[in-house]
Amino acid sequence: MKCKVFKLRVVGEHLAEDEDNLNQFLEAVKVNQVQSTFIGDGQNYWSILVYYDEVTQDTVIDSVNSALNQEMPLTSLQKKLYDILIKWRDTQAEYENLPSYVVCYNQWIREMVTMPVTTLEDLAKIKGFGERRVKKYGDQILKIMEIYQKMG
Repeated sequence: MKCKVFKLRVVGEHLAEDEDNLNQFLEAVKVNQVQSTFIGDGQNYWSILVYYDEVTQDTVIDSVNSALNQEMPLTSLQKKLYDILIKWRDTQAEYENLPSYVVCYNQWIREMVTMPVTTLEDLAKIKGFGERRVKKYGDQILKIMEIYQKMG
């Protein structure tokens, strides 16, 4: 088990950034315990201590693959779009120096290609994709899907 300390400032301009950093970390690990203390020394922030275990990419891939094996297979057109979005996700993760599953799980990409996704609101309906990811990656994903639809 490992631990990491976060500072969550409660003033407006830093709050969203601190929350995003904390949420991104929490989504990428298995949390065992969280402790928090409010620090009111004029700076006013939450000090958050997270005890966690790392989740390996292999663990995530195995669980996603087993879920995928229980679902209907993709059509050839869906599979091509799926592969394009996987490449985008891997490139984006490399650019941000993150594991690819932190950017987007394979299951979310599968949902994108199997359900009608044409707006940011459609992306927000994908369980787990969340508001932060929609804001960060939504426009790129929609552009890729739009270009693919025109080509296909």
